[in-house]
Amino acid sequence: MATFQKDTKTKDPFEEKKGKGSFLIPRKDFFVTPIILDLNILLYLIMVCKGIGITSFKARDLLNWGANHGPSIGNGQWWRLLTSTFIHGGSMHLLCNMLSLFSVGALLEPLLGRFKYVIAYIATGMLASSISMWWHPETISVGASGAIFGLYGVLVTLLLFKTFDKELNKELLSNTLFFLGYNLLQGSMDNCIDNAAHIGGLLTGCIIGWPLGISLKKRNLKENHQ
Repeated sequence: MATFQKDTKTKDPFEEKKGKGSFLIPRKDFFVTPIILDLNILLYLIMVCKGIGITSFKARDLLNWGANHGPSIGNGQWWRLLTSTFIHGGSMHLLCNMLSLFSVGALLEPLLGRFKYVIAYIATGMLASSISMWWHPETISVGASGAIFGLYGVLVTLLLFKTFDKELNKELLSNTLFFLGYNLLQGSMDNCIDNAAHIGGLLTGCIIGWPLGISLKKRNLKENHQ
């Protein structure tokens, strides 16, 4: 956020998604993520067509389109906690977030299933927005990164439960921790990056991931004994 599969043990989820066609087209085991990607991109294109900008948008315009903003939410516009997660501050902001969403979605959605995945996305996104609003209530903020960090939080917890096979689990955990560490460090040095939303989403995702990890662990044990 910015301010102003049933068998994942032997398959490369990224190659599998790319091999089946465009990552923007929903399909059986990768349905929710493409829809979220499409909604974010579509909303950005509509904003561009309305003539409010291309590479960046003004804070006032973002507020009019549903950005997160403490005083507005205090006046009853609670829906901003969700709508702000589908709005981006410009083209690069959108591109970076959509690439990150595809990366984590390709892993998590087939593993969790559509329902648990979409609940995790919405819940972590709205809680990240809430923490962002609490941390700097007067700031106008937008972006999907709070929800994306939430999904990465879920992923970290699942990796700690050793959901994947040993080698893949180790590689994914090191790559994920590097990604999170780099982005949080970058956010601490840039006032335009909403680290409150990032940290809030990440912690929320780790908490949500705990019961999901237990459930998947039990499912894997049951399948191994069949």
